[in-house]
Amino acid sequence: DTGKGGIFTHSLLLAIDGFVTAGKKGYSVDDLYHETLKVDDTIFASAQDITIEATPDAEMKWPLVPLGSYTAPMKRSTCSPVADLALSLQDPVQVVPNMIVAPDAASPSFVAQSPAAMGLAAHTVQVHMIVIALDYKKTSCPLTCTMDGDNMLELARLCNASVEKLYDEEATVANVSKLIEEVGSRCGPDDYFIFYYAGHGANLPDQDGDEDDGQDEAFCLVDADGQPSPDCWLRDDDFAKLVTSSVHADTKVVVLADCCHSGTVADLSKPIWEGYQAVSITGCRDTQTSGDTGKGGVFTRSLLIAIEGRRSAFEGLGKTGKANYAVDELFQETLKVNDIVFSSAQDITMNARPGAKLAWPLLPSGEYAAPQGRSAGSSGRAVKTSSTPSPARTPESSPISGTGALPTLLPRRSSSGQSSSGVISKTSASLREGAATLDQRAAVPADGVPPPSQKSVAVAAANSAVRRPQLGTPAEAPVVRAKGCCA
Repeated sequence: DTGKGGIFTHSLLLAIDGFVTAGKKGYSVDDLYHETLKVDDTIFASAQDITIEATPDAEMKWPLVPLGSYTAPMKRSTCSPVADLALSLQDPVQVVPNMIVAPDAASPSFVAQSPAAMGLAAHTVQVHMIVIALDYKKTSCPLTCTMDGDNMLELARLCNASVEKLYDEEATVANVSKLIEEVGSRCGPDDYFIFYYAGHGANLPDQDGDEDDGQDEAFCLVDADGQPSPDCWLRDDDFAKLVTSSVHADTKVVVLADCCHSGTVADLSKPIWEGYQAVSITGCRDTQTSGDTGKGGVFTRSLLIAIEGRRSAFEGLGKTGKANYAVDELFQETLKVNDIVFSSAQDITMNARPGAKLAWPLLPSGEYAAPQGRSAGSSGRAVKTSSTPSPARTPESSPISGTGALPTLLPRRSSSGQSSSGVISKTSASLREGAATLDQRAAVPADGVPPPSQKSVAVAAANSAVRRPQLGTPAEAPVVRAKGCCA
């Protein structure tokens, strides 16, 4: 007994942790037994002989295989919420070989050493993700955001991330706030906290004077009946407070928002983010609307195609494993995809805290096919279909078969700058004046009346072939309808 649990149990859990880290999904009881012996020898060097017995020819599969990431208690950070289970270990384990302790004798002191001193990483990086998606089915302004949500859930699971979701009527301020607190509390140093939102976005009058334009940004959540109104929305100020009060300061934070008026929806310029490594990538600027294709959002679909392209280019070099790259690199590839496939006027935007050089955490270890290029009903692991893109998809040529095949783009999305707060901001600056907009994920003003101009513009776009990307075959092209977030 180590004083923090038994040697056998700690060895067993470390062995399971090792299999999860190695990506091993299925193994036998015997495999786990031998791995447990190795851990006991390496970490504890104990004299006890961990033993297995089995009926003849009993080749049983080990049944307790974590679906996502798993970190054994010995490797967890003492700063994490499970610190009461973690080992705060100082000196080497004191084990006398072949020692027998009488029942009334004083027990030896079992104080294990720190994970770093034992040659272990202090903490296995885990990715914790929240997916919020709303279709607003009970309003006259529905979207297809749960398709985005499903696609992000699939990606997260392919990457062994721990993921939680709230859809539609579940996505109330109370439920979202509680989930941020719960998931955030699981994050330790160097872990990733990813918040993904797909739905309507809105501007609200600034409450604390921190906005240069006098407007806060907000996620348009709903009440228990699925109805949106300003009273139900999650303001950027409140979102920033929620995340920073729930997530460890050494956790890396990634915010992804496929909604209108979302450029600074994470409010990364606020002092409350001081000390955090945080990045946001959003569908558009604060003053713009984001497009819904009828099969998900332009931003999300561009992001997933970019991830597929990165994976394909990596495999094209004959490499295996995970293709590592930075968040900023993925942002740049997402801009290229948006240009080539959708030609949308929305400016996909990235903001980052100073010095936040984050690696992109959602890396499929095998083949990945974005939804845009799959055969009907297939999954992210399926073989991709080939098709000849329409002229609207290829301003400069070549089908998209991974970022390695993307053409060199004109410098229309190269603007970047740094605000007075030090937050680094990068956007896509559209040069296509008068381009038709896609279905808008905008919210109505606080008075609940959608502006007539928005409807007329969206209807005109729906009836226009100008810069309208065809998604798949003509029969699969989405029907773009006018809609807003109707209270």
